[in-house]
Amino acid sequence: MFEFLRHFKSRFLNKMFFLFTVIIFVIFSVVALIITNLVSSVLTNKDNHYNQFVRVNLNNYMQQRFDNIHQLVMLTNSQELQQNDPVLKFLQNTAELSGDYVSDYNGFKRYIYSLFSFDRDICGIEVYKNADAQIFNFTRNKTGINHADPSVNKEIIDLSKLQTQNIIVSPALYNSEIQGYSYTLSTNLKILNIFKNVAVLTFIMDTAGITRLIDSYYQTAYGEIYVVTKDNNVLFSSSGDYYGQLFPISKEKLIVKNTVLNGKKMIVNSYSKNEVGLVIIQLIPKGLGNESIFTINTIVIIALFLSIFITIIFSFTISSLFSKRIMLVTDYYARVQAGDLSGRIPIDKSEDEITMISRSFNKMCENLQKYIENEYILELNKKDFEVRLKNTEIKTLQAQINPHFMYNTLEMIRMRANMDGARSAGDMILVLSKLLRNSIKENILITIDEEIQTAKLFIKLYEMKYDNISVEFNVDKILYRFAIIRNTIQPILENSIVHGYRNNVIYRIAVTAEMDKNDTDIIITVTDNGKGLTPDELNRISRLLEESPDIELNYTNVGLSNVNDRLRLIFGNSSRIIVSSVLNEGTIVEIRLPAKTIEELEDHV
Repeated sequence: MFEFLRHFKSRFLNKMFFLFTVIIFVIFSVVALIITNLVSSVLTNKDNHYNQFVRVNLNNYMQQRFDNIHQLVMLTNSQELQQNDPVLKFLQNTAELSGDYVSDYNGFKRYIYSLFSFDRDICGIEVYKNADAQIFNFTRNKTGINHADPSVNKEIIDLSKLQTQNIIVSPALYNSEIQGYSYTLSTNLKILNIFKNVAVLTFIMDTAGITRLIDSYYQTAYGEIYVVTKDNNVLFSSSGDYYGQLFPISKEKLIVKNTVLNGKKMIVNSYSKNEVGLVIIQLIPKGLGNESIFTINTIVIIALFLSIFITIIFSFTISSLFSKRIMLVTDYYARVQAGDLSGRIPIDKSEDEITMISRSFNKMCENLQKYIENEYILELNKKDFEVRLKNTEIKTLQAQINPHFMYNTLEMIRMRANMDGARSAGDMILVLSKLLRNSIKENILITIDEEIQTAKLFIKLYEMKYDNISVEFNVDKILYRFAIIRNTIQPILENSIVHGYRNNVIYRIAVTAEMDKNDTDIIITVTDNGKGLTPDELNRISRLLEESPDIELNYTNVGLSNVNDRLRLIFGNSSRIIVSSVLNEGTIVEIRLPAKTIEELEDHV
């Protein structure tokens, strides 16, 4: 366990992963807390506004009932209705005083039944007739008549004596006709021209209308709603409680939003804005309605922990992948430290920092390997050149003995040939002796002018032998002062004649020398129209010139490779020989060397 912790602490990415996890946990926790509080606040405010909306609409609904009653009373009091003799005569007169009592009663009854159509909540109408203290009971199905009992109908009798048309609300009672609770709205009916009360209209209202209104807003119960009169009597109860009783919370206590009722903590909300002082009260048990808040909070918390878990897994996976890639880079660095430059880090498709480091590492290894190989090869070539140069110097010293002897001998033969009259042979021997004298000179560097003169002597020998050889020299005199290695052009001419000569055509050789475009190099070209080379032969010669193999050298047959090696020893890689050839058409040999004088090159020889 301790070993794991020590290993965990020693890894930078592990520390970053742990820090990232803590930060994510804190951020997600704060965000979840803010979201839950915000959701709770929004839902609570939404519920409060909606409950207020229901209470206001219920208050407006009750006010609409009062407005309907006023409208019916105004209709009854209208001038047109005052002239309706059957209703007026029936309400003002008794049976003994009216000869058309039955006819007036029937007209009155038709009129009362027409009032049921004004409001569907009206389930019954009672008319207290002041003239004879009779009470007429009307329901949607039947009619009844009885005399008023002062002990039972005291409120109606008292109302008939008042000169007012205000609506009096009575608390709800059980109504067997509708098998439910109903409340009553009562008001006086006057004759306008004499301002006399003729009757008291009492409308019996079914509470089912209130129930329907509440049910249209709430699909499920959301607390209890009560309609209470100004005397604190219960006019409507959604729970069915407190009918025939005073409401347990007085109006003074409605100001307090929290109370305890029957041992339960309640939130109390009320609204009252109507002409009779009805109060709409809503009691909501504390905690009711929090189910949705609890559900949303639960979802948020689950989402929080799920997000944290996914984030941790994702972060751990990414951290592990990066850690493995970094460890791979570290392993390859260790291999390089041990001296192994052959390893290359695998490159991923992703273009990130580790990929950039891997590419740089691989490039570094390649450059180091190439540098070491180049230095090693350069050292080997340097040693090889030194050995070959020593061998060449030794062979040159050995070869110098023979030219001296050969020069003296040829001079004796030439003199004898001239004495015997063989002048052409004498001329050839003279040219050959000049060539031999030139070859035994010790200076390696000569001017281009001297090299051209030596080449012309060499060509003169072959012109004496062959009649169809034509050689042209085209060299700018400005180039005569520049340096060249002795016997550079002569071996090229010799190769051209020995290997390319054709006796069936005029064998033409052109020797040109010119400065390149940058005035830094001299380009000497030897062109012939000889046999040419096959592609294989040309390829072999090109490879030999490129690789500069060690070839046995002598002064009777100096090859291209020998010339190429001597040029590189003196001028370095800035000099080269390029051969191009077409079979049966001819060969072109191009020699490129720096445009320097002998004095400028003395330090290099």
